[in-house]
Amino acid sequence: MDLRRLRKVGTGLLLGVIPGLLMCGWGLYMMLSGPRCGGEAMRDTDICLQNHTTRYDYDDTERDGLIGGIILTSVGGLLTVVGGWFGASSAHLKYKDSLRRPPRPAGR
Repeated sequence: MDLRRLRKVGTGLLLGVIPGLLMCGWGLYMMLSGPRCGGEAMRDTDICLQNHTTRYDYDDTERDGLIGGIILTSVGGLLTVVGGWFGASSAHLKYKDSLRRPPRPAGR
């Protein structure tokens, strides 16, 4: 495999696929872990107090986690697809260009 091709595929992986998969995982965790306040799991009757002035009940916290998880999973999926497409298409174009060039004569 050509080094330039490998670099393009690696760029697509590093900039798109890996962060996209991490975002998808984080989004799924947010959706499935249930409501949390300050890192602790909440129960139905709990009220989350932030900054001594803002109060969130169980339903508000659950809705925020679900919406945030959906957004992270969607953006992560899109980033994964775009990063994979970028890496694969740029590597494929470089490969096609190398096939079109006439071979160099030996001795030069």
